[in-house]
Amino acid sequence: MIWFWVVCAAIAGLIIGALIGLLGLAKFLQPDLIARDKQWKLTNAADLTSYLDVLRRELANWMLRHDPDRYLRLYKRVKEEVAEIRAANAAVQKARLVLLSEKYPSYAEFDVIGVRDYVLYDDTLSMFRFDEIETAYKDIINFQALKFAVDEAWRWKTPPTNDSELEHLENYSKRLKDTRFKNRLQDAISRYYIYRSGREAAKDDKSIYEYETDMFNVRHVSHFAENRYGVHFKDTDEYGIFGFFYLDDASKPPLEGFYRSNEKFDKEVMLHELTIDIPA
Repeated sequence: MIWFWVVCAAIAGLIIGALIGLLGLAKFLQPDLIARDKQWKLTNAADLTSYLDVLRRELANWMLRHDPDRYLRLYKRVKEEVAEIRAANAAVQKARLVLLSEKYPSYAEFDVIGVRDYVLYDDTLSMFRFDEIETAYKDIINFQALKFAVDEAWRWKTPPTNDSELEHLENYSKRLKDTRFKNRLQDAISRYYIYRSGREAAKDDKSIYEYETDMFNVRHVSHFAENRYGVHFKDTDEYGIFGFFYLDDASKPPLEGFYRSNEKFDKEVMLHELTIDIPA
């Protein structure tokens, strides 16, 4: 029986030695494991917030396209909410995060569009009211702001709204509206030219420099250098000017200009449109 106890003691010694070795190895590797875990959490947070950024962008693009002024007002309100979240105490922040987490139990729930790659957003979002899309957008931003406030792994991210973004949005929104305004000017002038051609063909020049429809009216505007026409859009009470002049080289097309103006057409503000055509 002595040999049995000797064997047991040897085995026990090996096990204890192994455990001591493992504990020593774990202690040795602990800093590396902690660093790896921290890095994983940071990477995971970066991936998740980037996913939310994409969902947010889809909604923002739709809203800006359909009503840039309303979207701008929404962005300003949400920016104020983010500031309130950052100023709140930790208990309030955590409570608000719990409420949003219950409303959106998984990150996939934030995707209100949820369509195939090639399906147009307008086709899907047309089934939602504008305020429903606003709410989804606002919830994403608030969730991000709350995570940035309470989760250490998320805190390195910049706030989802800020003064710089607001300034860029204001400028971009104006360019979008300028693009649409230019499109309206071009359409009005094209219709005026059709009308004028008909008058000239009929040799009727009584009102050749004036044209009016239910939506707008066009009239000739005097200018020292350009041929100009003033357009008044009745539905929006906006005024614009279309002008052009010919270069010395007759082979080249005339230079054209589009401007915002006033009721007297004695003011001109150059349009800063986007590089794409945006239908009204």
